[in-house]
Amino acid sequence: MAEEVVDVKGKKLFVKFENSFDNRPTIVFLHDSLGSVQLWRDFPEKLAEATQCNVLIYDRLGYGKSFPMATYERENNYMELEADVLNDLLSELSINDAFLFGHSDGGTIALITASKYPEKVKAVICEAGHILWKTLP
Repeated sequence: MAEEVVDVKGKKLFVKFENSFDNRPTIVFLHDSLGSVQLWRDFPEKLAEATQCNVLIYDRLGYGKSFPMATYERENNYMELEADVLNDLLSELSINDAFLFGHSDGGTIALITASKYPEKVKAVICEAGHILWKTLP
């Protein structure tokens, strides 16, 4: 699996990308709030082999091998902003058929990305995402 740092609108993100299966979707792995590419271990590669799908794993800005964030402070809507970064990363890598696989914060980012950019997302697997339900009066 190829490793590189990709510049996404000024954000330098560490990615691992396997794009060897023609005409197959790309499974995008989104880590939790304390995670990184490394914590997925060999699961992405095994899933890619079993499903014959391409794989993208990346560290969000400030995590793992990606460059640091400008500040430790984040806006309350940071996961929505991360969905925008993911959309930009998908565009940068010409991925238009993503299956998003997110855990915790990554699950929430997957759900938000799918709702904001449905033309690029074909499926979502969400483990322990943060979902708030509000009943309307």
